[in-house]
Amino acid sequence: MVFFKVPHPSSELEFFGQSPKTTEVPNKIKILVWNVYKFKKPSFKKDFLENFTDCDLFFLQEMTSEASMNQFFSLLDGVSWAFGKSFKYRHNHIETGVALGSKLAVKEYTLVRGSEKELLFWTPKVSLIADLKLKNTLLVNTHVVNFTTTSRFKLFMEDLVDRITHHHGPIIFAGDFNTWSLTRWHQLLQLLEKYNITHHHFENDSRVLKLDHLFFRGFKVVKAEILDNVNGSDHFPMVFELEYL
Repeated sequence: MVFFKVPHPSSELEFFGQSPKTTEVPNKIKILVWNVYKFKKPSFKKDFLENFTDCDLFFLQEMTSEASMNQFFSLLDGVSWAFGKSFKYRHNHIETGVALGSKLAVKEYTLVRGSEKELLFWTPKVSLIADLKLKNTLLVNTHVVNFTTTSRFKLFMEDLVDRITHHHGPIIFAGDFNTWSLTRWHQLLQLLEKYNITHHHFENDSRVLKLDHLFFRGFKVVKAEILDNVNGSDHFPMVFELEYL
C-alpha cells in the first residue's frame, strides 16, 4: 500500500496568516532560507522567534500542516503565508511541502509539481512561485528531488526553470537544491547562468553538505550569513539582505 497521497489540485495550495502591512518600497529585503526538518527539533519555535521575525521573506522547505505550526506562523505580525503541498502521509494525514511567507504584497502564487519523483518511495517534490507587486519581482522556493539519478535531477530543474524563462525582472530563487554531488552542482549553475541568475557564494561556509542556496537577479547582496549556531533543524538557516540594483 502506498503510504502517501497527492492532494487534489484544488487543495494543493493553502493560505493563512495576516495581510502584509508594508506599503512603502523597502530599500533592502531581508530573507530567510531554511529547510525546517518538519519541525522535529524541539527548539524550532524558540530559534525562529529569537532570530527571524524581522525578515521580510521566508523560504521554508519541509513545511508541514500540523495545526500548532499553522497557528504559530499565523500569529507573526503582518506575514501572509502560502503553503504548497507535496503529499499527505496516510497514517497521520499530515501534509508536507514548501512555504513562502511575505511581509510584502503578492499578486499571484503558482505551485509547480516536480516532473521527477524520489526513487523507491516515489514521493513528489514541489516548488512555489510568487509574483511580488514590488518591482515585478519573482520568487521561487524549491525543494529539489534528492534520492534519484543525476539525469532526473537535471530534468526536474529544467522543468522548473522553464516556468520562469518568460520573466525578465528581478528574481529570488532559493531553497534546498540537494546538490550533494559536484555533477549536480555544476549542472545547476550552468542552467541558471543561462538566464543571468547568480549564486551567492559564502566565503566561510561551515556546512559539510552544501544543499541550500540562494540565487538572484536584479539585486546585490548587502549581507549574508549561515547561522550555524541555530539548531532548530538538521539544516542551518541562511539569512540574506538584498538591495535592488
